[in-house]
Amino acid sequence: MTWTQIGNRCESVNGIKRGLDRSGKLKVQDILLLLVFASGVVIFLWTGRSDGSYGDFAPVYGSVRALAAGLNPYRVAEVQQQLLASGYPQGWMGPEFWQTHQLLYPPLTYYLLWPLSFAGYHLAGLVWFWLSAVALACAGLTAAWLGPVGARRFALAGAGAILATSGGLLRLGQLSVLAIALVVTGSVLLLARRWLPPGGVLLFVACGLKPQLALPIVLFLCFPRPSRRPACAALAAFILLSGAAAAVLASSASSRHWVEDLREQVALAAPAGPQSRIDTGVIHLEGLTSLISADPVVYDSMDALVCVAILALLVMGFRRRREARSRDWMAVATMAFLTLLLTYHRTYDMRLQMLSLPALGLLWRTRRKLAWVLTLLSASLLFSTALLSLRWGEAHLSSPVTHSLWFRILVERQQAVLVLAAAVAWAIAMPPEPASRSRLEPGS
Repeated sequence: MTWTQIGNRCESVNGIKRGLDRSGKLKVQDILLLLVFASGVVIFLWTGRSDGSYGDFAPVYGSVRALAAGLNPYRVAEVQQQLLASGYPQGWMGPEFWQTHQLLYPPLTYYLLWPLSFAGYHLAGLVWFWLSAVALACAGLTAAWLGPVGARRFALAGAGAILATSGGLLRLGQLSVLAIALVVTGSVLLLARRWLPPGGVLLFVACGLKPQLALPIVLFLCFPRPSRRPACAALAAFILLSGAAAAVLASSASSRHWVEDLREQVALAAPAGPQSRIDTGVIHLEGLTSLISADPVVYDSMDALVCVAILALLVMGFRRRREARSRDWMAVATMAFLTLLLTYHRTYDMRLQMLSLPALGLLWRTRRKLAWVLTLLSASLLFSTALLSLRWGEAHLSSPVTHSLWFRILVERQQAVLVLAAAVAWAIAMPPEPASRSRLEPGS
């Protein structure tokens, strides 16, 4: 065993005891940062207060109830029937409710949430609220506490900022809150080489709840040697149980054609092409490229080229960093933003950038100019001006202007542009500078 390996082993054993500082003592700035994080949690809970409607949670809960009752969880009429029977007020279900809330989750999601079907809607919503809130707050604390030593203060402050701007997700009961919390916590446990089996279990559950958020991260974690076994186990469990859930659902007479029903729901949720409706919440790459051309062959090809280019930069940086522990933190930060580009995602999914905070803290030690760029991009993803700019444009500009290509890309889809810019910047950050490699190794 080399001296470097011995040092890393000691750091792993004593990481919790030392907290945020190498000396093991909390300094004044550490206490202030803890207060900042606590303030973020308070704001998160306060702004997340709800009247109990939990608009995004309601369709998921209705599908779970439908599944438990032997009905089709992808048929609106049957899901609505179960929602109303559970105590969901008719007045909360406006005429456009099912136009803006599609049934998009795979069967395994509903089976994992099966226990919620035993509670009425109001109790289930309250349980979901606190489960999501506690999980995301713990994820932020875990990212700071178990992240690289030199990045812990930055990660703690960043997690507080993300929490403070995420209260709306609690009001909606958005499934992304719990899925992101599990992805972040499970990934950090594996990257920090602590409690690997529990980390793998958390990643499996995250894949089951929202695979488009978790699967790319889990696939990446199958490559670094320390995280390979639990990540591969999580991936295998997800594949096997997803197949089993799909088979069980298809065996029911009422759900025999659930695949076609799900496809119809997906088509309603993610229209593509220049004539697609105005929507500032879209952040995946297709939301940009499909504005340029209505031909799926063209915009799918553009998506593939961009993603392959980012992946190529990621692979080159991954190989150049060899077995440096900082490599894995930097790579998973890149994957967090690339994940948001791959499939249909909305602005609330950008809280996945919490996974990039430890790597960004490391970057501040070595490449400050790039760290400035990435920090500004991350901050701008928390405070969107797209909706305000769009409303101003619709009030003061002509319709041809507000429906022009450049207006739609730079104003309506500005969040998607920023996510793309952040993914490219992280891919560029992957290859280390010759002088900075040695400085990233100690304590990373």
